[in-house]
Amino acid sequence: MGIVKLGNPVLRQVSRKTIRRTRQRATIEKLYKACKTTSAWGLAAPQIGILDRAFLMAAPIVQNDINLKNKKNDGPLPVVEKPITSEESGLSLFYTGIINPKVTGMSEEIEVDYETCLSIPGIAALVPRHSWIDVEFDTHTGDRREHRLYGHPARVFQHELDHLDGIVYLDRILNTSDIVVESEIPDFGAEDDSIVEGCMVESQTDYAPRDRSSTTSDHPGNPKLENPEDEVKAYFGSMYVLAA
Repeated sequence: MGIVKLGNPVLRQVSRKTIRRTRQRATIEKLYKACKTTSAWGLAAPQIGILDRAFLMAAPIVQNDINLKNKKNDGPLPVVEKPITSEESGLSLFYTGIINPKVTGMSEEIEVDYETCLSIPGIAALVPRHSWIDVEFDTHTGDRREHRLYGHPARVFQHELDHLDGIVYLDRILNTSDIVVESEIPDFGAEDDSIVEGCMVESQTDYAPRDRSSTTSDHPGNPKLENPEDEVKAYFGSMYVLAA
């Protein structure tokens, strides 16, 4: 099963809510099969030509979250079958199925970091994302979960959720000069601070994301902004509508 590339109209369509459990399981199984042939932190259903509101992502550690309102959710997320080892990075990633996701809250703080996409091979770009988000979703085992995600997991979730709404990460960039050839980023693909042997850190309070606060203004070809943080917030603030 191939990955749908940018230019295919399916990537610009809004996915439908997935209700039937049999369809949910079938979509997750197809996503898992596709992940076996590639290296990805996440993969959304539209990227394999299915317009369901579902995606896979490397399973974050979510237990012991001090912000959790519903304590029955205070446990590890279910994983899909066995971990998949990336030939490129050597990491073994457990994946969890995310179905009918929505963002219910987000940080005011914005982090800018590089992203790539299997549907847009060969390039990367600096993308502003909320540093943490509150999310709700169904797991592939049928449980409804509510969690707060931080740092890298929050970025992956936002990236994949965009796919379900017909948005690709290039739509989020602030400056076209932030688009680069992937191989030109010296530390891209290096182990993220929040990843240990393919799993997220045990305690969210221990997570210290890499400082990318000056990345955009320091990138070659970008103009120096008088107040880049305010510009990012003003631009990015209109991008999400909180779920009712």
